[in-house]
Parts: sequence; structure tokens; C-alpha cells
Amino acid sequence: MKTHIAKTIASVIVFALLFIISDSFAHSKRVKKQKKDKKVVVVHKNGKKTVYVKHKHKKRRHHRHIHLHWGVRVKVLPKNNTRIIYKKHNYYYDSGVYYRKRSGVYVVSGAPVGLRIRVLPTNCRVIRVGGNHYYYYFGTYYMKVITQHGVKYEVINPPVGTIVYDLPEGYKEKVIDGKMYYQLNNILYKQVIIDDSEVAYKVVGN
Repeated sequence: MKTHIAKTIASVIVFALLFIISDSFAHSKRVKKQKKDKKVVVVHKNGKKTVYVKHKHKKRRHHRHIHLHWGVRVKVLPKNNTRIIYKKHNYYYDSGVYYRKRSGVYVVSGAPVGLRIRVLPTNCRVIRVGGNHYYYYFGTYYMKVITQHGVKYEVINPPVGTIVYDLPEGYKEKVIDGKMYYQLNNILYKQVIIDDSEVAYKVVGN
């Protein structure tokens, strides 16, 4: 009888310890998440304050240049880069990333609308908007065009309403009428949540 009671007490203690550990772990995760969340305070003309919390939702990764972001300066171009001359300006292209030479270094930049390439970057995403097909990679949008020299892909401004699931680092945050927007290569986005969990970015202007 005493042995049975002892075993029961031991089981209760083990259960209680497991519950405490589990609760502490969950609390630790909540605290860490709160630390990652960034608060932005917007002060309106009437003096009223609005606090926006930028939640760190998990983002999809569709490109391999996770170590690069727009505006990064490098001293040496990738070995297999291709020089593209467009409207008398030199652009250096490598696997979906464009560089411009400035002050003796090369800066990761956006491609100008109208520039064309022969082959789309690997892992380029297909986007369907209004029955049309577009292609997206590392902040740049393309449209397939047929020329006298064959198929090419032309850099375009995306239609308003286009939704993508990742933006490369280097975008600018802008507050307009008390709302947070993101600007990259003169394209304005707002953050939206898909299926209550996944972060996406919707084009609202260009």
C-alpha cells in the first residue's frame, strides 16, 4: 500500500515538473518573440500617437542571394557577370542581381524598366495577375517578349495588386497617412497576411 502511494506521489511530482518546464519554455519563446518585434510610433498632426508592431513572421525564400541586399557595396564583381549597356549606362548582371559602378566599387542596384535579358534567373517565381504571366526575382519583375532575335525577358513595373512573398533587404520604410509602407526600386508595397500566418507584400503603387 505504501509503495503504491509513493509511486503515485512520484508520478504527480514528475507531471508537475514537466508542466513547469513546458510553461517556462513557452514563456521564454513569447519573450524572445516580443524582443524581435519592432515597434514603430507614428505621431499624427493632431498629436495622437499610433503604435505599429512589425511582427517577425516567417518568410519564404525564393532566391539564393540571402547574403546580399540592395545597396551593398562590393569591390569585386562575381566572376561570371555579364555587362549590359542600356541607354548608355553600364549594368553588371549575375544570376538575377544587378550592379552599378560608383566611386570605384560596385553597388547592388535595381534594373531599369525596359532592360532585357535572355534567360531568367534560377528559382524565378511565376506570378499571374489579371490573366497575364510575370516573373519575379530579388525585387525585379520581368515580362516575356518576342523579338526578332528570339524570346527575351524585359524588366517592368508590376501591376498594382501584385503580391509577392519576399522582398530583398534594402527596402525603405515609409509612413503615409499613418500607415506603414515599403519602397523598393520606386515600387510601393504594403504588408499583408495570407491565411492568417504568412507574410506577403502587395504592390500599391509604382
